[in-house]
Amino acid sequence: TILVTGSVSDLYGNALEDITITLKAYPQDDAAASPTTSMITYTSNKGTYSIRAKGSKTELLCMITAEDAKGTYESQTQQVMISWKGMSFDETSNTFVVNDCNFQLSRK
Repeated sequence: TILVTGSVSDLYGNALEDITITLKAYPQDDAAASPTTSMITYTSNKGTYSIRAKGSKTELLCMITAEDAKGTYESQTQQVMISWKGMSFDETSNTFVVNDCNFQLSRK
């Protein structure tokens, strides 16, 4: 399992609600592959989000995108490498945790 949490705000630190957060996971060794996992969630009224997706046993490249469906703010994407080891990997729950994957969006 992959668990990503974070927040979305404008450049002044104001929380942005109902921003679409999309996570797409790709095999690290095949950039041309289709995503192995794709999940969508939305930010709360406090601008926070939590997205959980099924992983795989191979290392993954996750593309996490924050997008305003209303079109007021520019979209932004972050890349996260999932290695299934290290301090971010909880072996007891078999979960790779990515905290503070935060976005600050600019107005268009």
